[in-house]
Amino acid sequence: MFVAASLCQRLWGIEGVSKIVPTHSGFAIFGLEVIVKVSIHPRVATCNSNREMALDRLKGQLLPQIVKERAWPLVSVVTEVRYSTSEERLEFDELLRSYQALVAPTLDILKEISPTEFVGARASLIGKRGYSRFVERRLTEIMSKPGCLYSCVGHGDLWRENILKTTDGRVLFIDLERAAALSLPELDVLHLWVYEEMLSSMSRSWSAFETILRRVLYDGEAQQQVRAAWSRFYEFARLPAPSFEHSVLVEIVAIYLAIVICDNDFYLSGSRWLAWRRRSGSVRALCRELGE
Repeated sequence: MFVAASLCQRLWGIEGVSKIVPTHSGFAIFGLEVIVKVSIHPRVATCNSNREMALDRLKGQLLPQIVKERAWPLVSVVTEVRYSTSEERLEFDELLRSYQALVAPTLDILKEISPTEFVGARASLIGKRGYSRFVERRLTEIMSKPGCLYSCVGHGDLWRENILKTTDGRVLFIDLERAAALSLPELDVLHLWVYEEMLSSMSRSWSAFETILRRVLYDGEAQQQVRAAWSRFYEFARLPAPSFEHSVLVEIVAIYLAIVICDNDFYLSGSRWLAWRRRSGSVRALCRELGE
């Protein structure tokens, strides 16, 4: 640790390194006043461009202050202010309410964009032509249904550990590495709900992830809970909630699965990538059940 801390201080000028932790695509270094996040993957430049478009639309609200950002062809380094966090556990409704406040300025009627534009806004789908067509078809189906859904900036990895409450009472969203300029709020809310289920079952394995998604597709009680979470989002946004009939739910889950597969294929590194590769076949099989 002493050698690593000395190297971090020399390379990035980080004082008081307390820990270095692996992330989905690299590692994060925690100093006294800043956190430096280093991401390493083949499409980091495309990912950064996509993230910048999302951040431009969010206009900096409810986001950590970025001190410095640097990017190279394979590596990006983001230095953020480190905040004092509260020990208070946020209830699910508060997580949803805060997420709604984050994306509210970017909510637009879904029918006003094209499925091709939606896919183009997802850096992770570039070069994944099969999944691009898959998502376009599903989105076209959703947009043909009666009722109104909305698009917005997508966080991309929304779960409780990426939502911080500071000691001065603010709620901040971190780790927008997978952010997309265009997404569906239902995708982020579904991701949040799935990971709440995983945390409650004390398992963060891909096996648990697949099991929970199968429940959403085939278990009426789980479907009711997901619909209720989506409806709460619209209630907080003061918008009429769509009906979320079964076919719409299936299409949203299908889009979510396709994006998860594409994201994990190139975001993950190290042990996380190995765990994903061991289980990805069954997750892909579930996606194929929905008509890949």
